[in-house]
Amino acid sequence: MVKRRLVITGDDECGKVCLLYWFVHRRFPEIDVPTVFMGYVIFIEIDGQGIELELSLWEVEELGLSVMAL
Repeated sequence: MVKRRLVITGDDECGKVCLLYWFVHRRFPEIDVPTVFMGYVIFIEIDGQGIELELSLWEVEELGLSVMAL
C-alpha cells in the first residue's frame, strides 16, 4: 500500500475544510464549521493498476505552524 499525505494551507474562510470534506464524503458540508486543524484518512484503489493508496488529508490555517511537524 502506498501512503501519502496532502496538507492544505490557506487564508481564513477560503474553503480548505470544504475541499477536504468533499474528498471524504463526495459532497460539500451543509453548515460552515470553522476549524483550526483537521485530518482525515481515505483509502483509494487506482483503477486497473492494482495499487491501493492511503491518503492522509490535513487542513492547517495560516498560524505560523510548521507543515513538517505534521
